[in-house]
Amino acid sequence: MKNLVQLRVLTAAACLAATGATMAAPELMQTRSAADQRIETPAPSLTAKEVLYGHTGNWLAGVVSTDWDSDYDEMDIRIADDFTVPEGATWKISEVHAYGGMGSAGGELASANLTFFKDQNGMPGKVVAELLAAPIAKNVDGNFAVKLSTPVKLKAGHYWLSVQGKTKEVGTVWMWNASKGFSGSRAVIQNPGDGYGIGCPNWTPIKDCVGPMPGDQMFELLGVSK
Repeated sequence: MKNLVQLRVLTAAACLAATGATMAAPELMQTRSAADQRIETPAPSLTAKEVLYGHTGNWLAGVVSTDWDSDYDEMDIRIADDFTVPEGATWKISEVHAYGGMGSAGGELASANLTFFKDQNGMPGKVVAELLAAPIAKNVDGNFAVKLSTPVKLKAGHYWLSVQGKTKEVGTVWMWNASKGFSGSRAVIQNPGDGYGIGCPNWTPIKDCVGPMPGDQMFELLGVSK
């Protein structure tokens, strides 16, 4: 699997080179060295709201989830992971924390795309809320917080959240990190234009497109529950 991923990355880089672009080869995945004992600093909370859902911890792997410049739409790639609103509850989500980091080329986040989906047979289905180019209120080394101008209201049920970073420099990427432990469905990925050559234009488990993951993607949903 590792050699196949490396080949796909080189193929994507060759496609970019053919267009005359000059940039580092786009990465798909980073893994944490066993010798790296750093503990990540969470993105600071903007409010005193309750954490409705959270999967955090020390990151073990990160996979690209980035909205590229419009000249490279075939490279657009995004991840979604699931969560459940408990029976009898209604959530009003006013803040989202996403934990990740930049690829080896560095760069800086400009904004983020957040999309909430209703579950459909274990995959993201109907879009229930979408925020494109949402301003990032706090950013600590790629761990960021977005305050929703209009809270997202969700009744009890199974949902998915997609987080996609938008960077300021062409060729730089944001990676959504994963930490140990799974709950619910496994995270999925899609690259509609297949610019990464992973053969996953539709939602597909990350493990089948990029490689095995140690656990769920790292994010928190804050707000109030009634």
